[in-house]
Amino acid sequence: MATRLYKTVKPTGGDYISVQACLDANEKDLVTADQYFDIEIDGTWISHDSAILISGAYITDATHYIHIYTTLSARGDYIAEGTTERCLEFGTSAVWYVRIEGITFLHQTSDDIQLVYMPDSMTGEVWINCCKIINRGGGSSSYNIQQLAADLKIWNSISIQDGNADVDVSNFWLQGGTTEIYNTIISGGRYSIASAGATIVAKNVYAFANYKGYDTPISMITCASYDNSGSVGLQNIAKNTTQFVNVTDGSEDFHLAGTGSALYHAGTNTSGDPAPLNFTTDFDGIAYADPRSIGAYEYGQIAESIGLELSFNF
Repeated sequence: MATRLYKTVKPTGGDYISVQACLDANEKDLVTADQYFDIEIDGTWISHDSAILISGAYITDATHYIHIYTTLSARGDYIAEGTTERCLEFGTSAVWYVRIEGITFLHQTSDDIQLVYMPDSMTGEVWINCCKIINRGGGSSSYNIQQLAADLKIWNSISIQDGNADVDVSNFWLQGGTTEIYNTIISGGRYSIASAGATIVAKNVYAFANYKGYDTPISMITCASYDNSGSVGLQNIAKNTTQFVNVTDGSEDFHLAGTGSALYHAGTNTSGDPAPLNFTTDFDGIAYADPRSIGAYEYGQIAESIGLELSFNF
């Protein structure tokens, strides 16, 4: 059985003060070492961390993966901000098995960007859960997630694009592999999800875009949209304060506004799906109801564990 390589990243008192420094200092063939690599982010973050590049010097597989995650208390504080083209990038010519949890990725310039970028030579599987992917600028050819070949699983996450509404701007641009998206809010871009050859399964997702929420073909189960591209009975649901607490650009809070939201308990229980998509709690660590609500947050439930800190919003 693989052994755990464990490092902490904190502003003070950890093994490293940035995720990039931690990755650079521990590059190795995890398969040969028979290890998986946990990078835990904790502490109170006043400043933003840098963008993250996972070097091709790492060798991973499904058992020997890299897991970069925040503690629940750091989830509202830790932000990896890209100042050029990307916030999260994977080295080329590699098989990547990487899990990203609880991180906010932020981009605020007007560059043509791929905020989370997976190169066309990349295979393997990436998990993104309880993350926020936020593009406050963006040029005329920008994507919050550009995935070309690897498999991708996304859940309990929020992806926001406030920038250009040009024809070449999509929130998710998925061109290969299999992508499964569960209980996620996707807001902005010309398309929320655009497909060019990928196999896409979406469950309990809400999509808002400047032109069209869901491109085709996408297999959808209880997916809502602001237009008529969502699941039957969940179409033409406006992005407004009837549905969500706050939809103002720059201060969005996608918690449900209340039981009057059309997304409240309108979803499907996926706890019987194959792991890791059999999750039972939301972005805040709150237990999902049955049927569960659509989006990244349940409403009116309680935390599964005593003492969870629930003070963060976006």
